[in-house]
Amino acid sequence: MLENKIPAHCLCDLTRGGLATALVELAESRQVSLNIDERLVSVNHTVRGACEFLELDPFYAACEGRMIAIVAPDHATKALYIMKSFENSAQIIGSVREGPASDVIATTLIGTRRTLDRLSGDQLSRIC
Repeated sequence: MLENKIPAHCLCDLTRGGLATALVELAESRQVSLNIDERLVSVNHTVRGACEFLELDPFYAACEGRMIAIVAPDHATKALYIMKSFENSAQIIGSVREGPASDVIATTLIGTRRTLDRLSGDQLSRIC
């Protein structure tokens, strides 16, 4: 993206704390609100099954080798095209929106909405 002069507001590694933690930390540090659509987030079927069996939320699971990029809406399509050249499961999953600062709202797989918060403890011990 940088080689193609796409200005990124944020690039964030998901290894520690997963997608939800990264989004919450971003919203808090930048005082913005975020909306995501869980239906657009690629979660491997094996990972989803293991999380269901262990009663874990895959959005808080360590996500080695994954990242999020926050770019301006007018650069999103080009950024997605570039990211898909490296990882075919890349998707536009949400947006920055007006609303209470530090608020992260996810539309769930069944179409309801939930607030993503910080975990009150460790979901899993550090594995790497």
